Formats: sequence, C-alpha cells, structure tokens
Amino acid sequence: MAVICVGILLLLSKFTGECWSGPENMIDVDRDGLSQNCISHGYKDCKHKNNTCVGKDGANFVYKLVQPSCSVQFERVGCFHDDQEPPRPLPDYILSERDPTASSYNGTNIDWANWNTYMPAFICRCAALAKRLGRKIFSLQFMGECWSGANAVKTYDRNGESSRCISKKFRPCKPDDKYCVGQQFTNFVYRIVEPCNISYTQLGCFKDKLDSPRPIPTLMSSEQDRSSRAFNGYAIDFHRWDDHIEGMICRCAKRSFGSKYKIFGMQSYGECWSGEGEKSYKRDGLSGRCVTNKFTTCPPKSLHCVGEVAANYVYYVTACDVKFEAVGCYHDDLVIPRPLPDLILTERDSTSAVFNGKRIDWQNWDTYVPEFICRCAKQTKEYNYDIFGVQFYGECWSGKNALTTYQRNGVSKTCLGPGYKPCEPGSKTCVGMASTNYVYKIIP
Repeated sequence: MAVICVGILLLLSKFTGECWSGPENMIDVDRDGLSQNCISHGYKDCKHKNNTCVGKDGANFVYKLVQPSCSVQFERVGCFHDDQEPPRPLPDYILSERDPTASSYNGTNIDWANWNTYMPAFICRCAALAKRLGRKIFSLQFMGECWSGANAVKTYDRNGESSRCISKKFRPCKPDDKYCVGQQFTNFVYRIVEPCNISYTQLGCFKDKLDSPRPIPTLMSSEQDRSSRAFNGYAIDFHRWDDHIEGMICRCAKRSFGSKYKIFGMQSYGECWSGEGEKSYKRDGLSGRCVTNKFTTCPPKSLHCVGEVAANYVYYVTACDVKFEAVGCYHDDLVIPRPLPDLILTERDSTSAVFNGKRIDWQNWDTYVPEFICRCAKQTKEYNYDIFGVQFYGECWSGKNALTTYQRNGVSKTCLGPGYKPCEPGSKTCVGMASTNYVYKIIP
C-alpha cells in the first residue's frame, strides 16, 4: 500500500488511535501539505516507506489500499466493434455499473475520479459473474457495461477489430496492457482461463533448427498428425482453436510432469516436446514465430502460446511438493529484527551455516528460480513457519512470527522473475533483489 504523512487543519487528540477515511478523500488528501509529525514503533519518527506509522497532533499518516488480485483468472482477447444488431456479438448484458435503470445494475457507479483503481476491480466483477454463469468469454463496453453470451466464443469478433478501447488514465489500450475496456459500440474481450492442475510458467518463443539432438529432444505427443505414433487422440480443432489451445497445453504439461521432466515446448501448433532440455531449449536462439488465440502473434505475458513450424513455445513445470501462494514484493530495511528475521537457507553464501551446497545458476536463471523457491518452501515447512521471503536472488528468509512483520517496511518494486524481468502480480516465480523480499505464504 502507498503511504504518506500529511498535515491537516483539524487538531486531533494526541495518540488517540483515530481512523479517518472518506469516499472523496483521494482528491484532496494532501490539501494541507506534507508533515513530519508521524511516528512508528517505539514512538520514533517514521522512516521512508514504513507502513506501520500513525499521525500525531494535526497530522494523518495516510494509507492507500492496494487493489487485490482477482480470484478469477482471465486473459485478454482484444478490442472489437459491436454493430448493435441483434443478436449482439456478445448478446447478454449481465452487469451494469453505468445505467441505474438496467435490470443488471448492481448499485455501483463508474468511478471516474479513481478510474485507475476502479477499472480493474470492475473487470474482475465482470469476470467473476461470467464464470459463475458458466461463460468462457466476456467483454467490457462503454466503460461500465459487462457483456457475455453462451456462444459468444463464436461471435465476439463478428464485426471485426476496433481501436476504440482504453486503459488506465483513459489512454488508448496497448498490446501489453492487462486491463482495458471498450468505449461506446466497442467491446474489449477477455477469456476465462480454467487453471490447469499442473503449474507451469512461460519461458518464451525459441527456434528449433531441427538438428539432432533437438533443443527439446523428445516428442511426447501430437495433436497435429493423426498418423503419428505419438497421436494422443485429441485432434486439433482449428475452427475452435481458442478453446482447444488451453487444454492442449495442459495435456502437454501433465505428460511432461508425469515423465519427471521440467521443460516442455509446443511446436507445429500441436506437437508436445519434452525431455532433458533445461540447458538446451534456447540453443538456437529466440523466435518470433509463436501464436496464441486467433492465430495472432504471441504477445508478452500471454498465458497460452504455441510455436509454429520449427519453433517451440517453451514452458517450465513449477509443481512443488509444498503448496504456496504469492503475497508480494516488500522492502527490508535490514534493521534487526528484520521483517523476516531468520535466514533458513542460502544458495548465495558458501560460508553461511545454512548454505545447502547449491549455487545460484545465473546462466540458467529461468529454470533455476522455481527450483530454488520450492527448496525454500520445503525448508519453511520443516520449520513449521507460515511465510517465507526470497531475497538477494538466492537467500531464503522466514521466522516464527514473520506473518505479522513481513510488510513492516512497505511494498517494493525491486523484485524480478524469469528473464530478469519485473514481476507480474501473483507470480510464483519471483525473487527479491538486494534488501527486498518477494514473499510467499505456505498453504496448509
């Protein structure tokens, strides 16, 4: 959460524990200017980005709630026209936050003043309702309308693509924007993602020059060639490609995991390749020949992609014996006791008493990270701790009471994941850099 200490004209009683808020306060929260009159533990002055502070007389220590991640997983499809001709491309108006007279109005209105936080929350409400109704496709139109339909997967693109969709700050939607909505007569379409019971993460699109041995050596199954001995009985339905691709990738993940392999690649639209490929999958270099829904070029951060001929879209199985969930990225001011006080495992410092004999694998970072996080999770569970943080690329931190202290120094942006790229919210393949914990919670 974001924090700031500001002055107020109203003189508050000292140390009374008053909590102030209001529906419009984000507009004028800093009206009376910044203040130094805020304190933390031991009645000491607040440090920068400390999120356990209160205001004294004439000061508010202000917090901003961070938008929680959505419980429904979905991915963007794109921006499309709606010609309004019945039946509409997405025919069912299932939720409205624009029109109080609509039968689907839920009592919430578009929050124009706080658009950047309102919009993702509205998209999540739309996704949750669509999933509850058993729909696979939903859209946002006219900034505050949620549309869907039982057969919308076949009709959503009936009127062609549009450029009239917007994202945060009301700017035009870009290919890497996760949250977008359509303007009038325009749908921004999303697809509900049914999670696979095998966890995996994306490594990217890579060439396969077809030289033996292949970068990922073993053809595990094929849904592209019925005559192949590897044919698994699931023939690609090119007319329903967007529905087929999700299940196909999950089947490949299961087959790879069942054979105790960690790497798998999708090639030639429907071939599943796996084997001992952790160190060789990127041997032939990056490729731009991978596709996703509607056979469009695979964008960054897409959940479902496959390679075309001579290209693998590569995934890494992240299944771990210990179940855990991502909490987020947090500062560590290194003041003792630390937010997570106990170093319980390290693969960074060979002189440490908790060094496990393994070293950070910088060269194979993308495959190293999930393995290290799993080892950290196992060690945390052995200690019967609830929470752990991965810091400085290869340190595992935890503590008996860390569940109440891990966020003491506030959120941070200095965490990274595969490709040494910034973390995606909710990612389970992220680590903290120096003085930063990427925190996970053990699931009982």
